[in-house]
Amino acid sequence: MLTLPGSDTLDTMSGLTSDYETDFFDIESATSEIDKAESQGTTVATARGEYYFEDGDIYILVDDILFRVHKHFLSPSSISGADVRNTRDGSREEAPIVVPQVTKEDFQNLLWVFYDETLQREAPARKWIGILLTAEKLELKRVQELAVAKLIKPDLDFSGVDPITQIIVQQRHGMELEWARKAFMILIQRQESLTEEEATEIGVFATVTIAHMRESRRRRRHHPARWPPYLPCDDQIKPLPEECEPGLYLLPTHGGEFHVLVEGHRFCVHLYILKQHSPIIRTMLATRSSGDGDLSLPGIRSRHFSWLLQLFYEEAFHMKATPTQLAAIRRIAGQYEMDAVIGLTTKQMRATMTAVEQIKAIDLFGIEDKYSQEPWNVVHQRSKPLTLQEGRQLGPRLCARMAKHREDSGRFP
Repeated sequence: MLTLPGSDTLDTMSGLTSDYETDFFDIESATSEIDKAESQGTTVATARGEYYFEDGDIYILVDDILFRVHKHFLSPSSISGADVRNTRDGSREEAPIVVPQVTKEDFQNLLWVFYDETLQREAPARKWIGILLTAEKLELKRVQELAVAKLIKPDLDFSGVDPITQIIVQQRHGMELEWARKAFMILIQRQESLTEEEATEIGVFATVTIAHMRESRRRRRHHPARWPPYLPCDDQIKPLPEECEPGLYLLPTHGGEFHVLVEGHRFCVHLYILKQHSPIIRTMLATRSSGDGDLSLPGIRSRHFSWLLQLFYEEAFHMKATPTQLAAIRRIAGQYEMDAVIGLTTKQMRATMTAVEQIKAIDLFGIEDKYSQEPWNVVHQRSKPLTLQEGRQLGPRLCARMAKHREDSGRFP
């Protein structure tokens, strides 16, 4: 059996990421931490935390620090939920509840909310943001509400606050844009453009806002960036529809004398078609002997390969193929150097998809051919920055990449 090189591709163009998504709790990480502690018998703390009360009725271990506090202040569903398998109730010092993914400093700041002797709970923004993020992880709703109320108070000291973190909080909790103005301006005025990781954290709206204002500032050169920002909008550009991916095409071929095996599906084809369109397959077939059996193509979805065959055997198929089918076929064609197929699918994608939609499809399917940079260049070279609708189509990661390419092109001195 002959095996050709290949690589996996994604199934569909649907399932675009939302503007902002965060996983607050990593169950696998929590489980491994607890397993490690339990494998060593009882859990031993190296020190006691600041909040260790003799009448406390629950023991909590964070990092290597043991806290003994009052269960009244902590939601049973949050702290007991930290021990994922509920093997501990925290009633004994030898078996405290282990709280993963929270540092001892952050947890101590959280407890300060309950035990502040002044009862005024006054602290700078940096401390309140840490408390808010910790309360989110432990699902302490009332603490979250208090932290947000404290953070929107006027004249709060924001020194030392990371701008990305501040924008994350602003986007997640629906605060006014003005609340994070300083953070936005730091990112707008700094030398480096947003990284893809930063864009993923702050979401599409903030990413597009920052990219637009950075371009606007460069056009106006020495003039300060305008505030509040104005985002370009194009009502003609709609999000990609949820596309129902077509199933396996059952090829009604007659006289096909050659068998190709893809994901366990056996396709009967005419050998001359594969040899005519793919020099890679043609070269590999030349080394086969008569008894080698079926040709196996790994790294290809059987559905996607069936669409490629449909293109070969149905003359008008390329006229009705969906964006997903065109991208999937083009991906296989690039993998096996089928130039005619690459040219045809590229032409159809140009005719039926915007440049932004093509970029999304090329990235989603990992297409790498001589035309894959073309839609990027279209958006790079135009004068209009990305609209918010286009940003939502691309997602924050591709938005950041696009913004960086536009800046690096030198079009904005």
